[in-house]
Amino acid sequence: MNFLRDDLQEWATEIFKEIASDTSDFYHPASKNHQIFNQAYMKFVNRNLNYFDYANMVVTALYEDPEYNPNLKKTLEFCNYIKKLTGKEDDPFGRMCVWDVPARHTILPHIDNFIYHTMIDRYIFFVSEHPVDTTVVNIDFKRVKSDTGSLFEFSPTLEVHEFINNSDSRMIFLGFDIWKSDKLRAMSNNINIDAVTNNPERLGTFGAQGKKSKYMSKH
Repeated sequence: MNFLRDDLQEWATEIFKEIASDTSDFYHPASKNHQIFNQAYMKFVNRNLNYFDYANMVVTALYEDPEYNPNLKKTLEFCNYIKKLTGKEDDPFGRMCVWDVPARHTILPHIDNFIYHTMIDRYIFFVSEHPVDTTVVNIDFKRVKSDTGSLFEFSPTLEVHEFINNSDSRMIFLGFDIWKSDKLRAMSNNINIDAVTNNPERLGTFGAQGKKSKYMSKH
């Protein structure tokens, strides 16, 4: 679903300024196994949550206060604005991050197929400026608008998606998830909340597969 609103360009300009002025480090989600994200970088609005461990994600969403990046206040304000626009004010955020795809780089075609991804709606918002037709974004094998101020919603677990930056500058976009609350609460009935929160590995380590860490990195 694409959103066409006159104010999105203004939001994009302000958010891009905010991201450009934030001097904190980007995270490189490189992997030797699939290499999907090896050419891109991430900066998190609410920490690098561990979607490999679904129980951690549920506990974080339902029972804990988010840790938001204090340097990305305008970005968070925009995400809350979209919540209101879509009637999802009462639904918690999932992962929220800024993507940086450098010039002549790509996020390869993929789907996100963990349990978490079946329980969220994902929003993509482009904030950087590029010459016309120098970026290519395909969702479910169809090209979508990726110019400044373009916003759309899609299902990352059902629709193959890729992001190609053919320009000579960085492609910066915001990707944030909103939980489907009915599914979130239904799944919480199958989780031992105390076992998750009292696991010393949860806050004492960082990691993904094979670990019960709350965060995948220190970012």
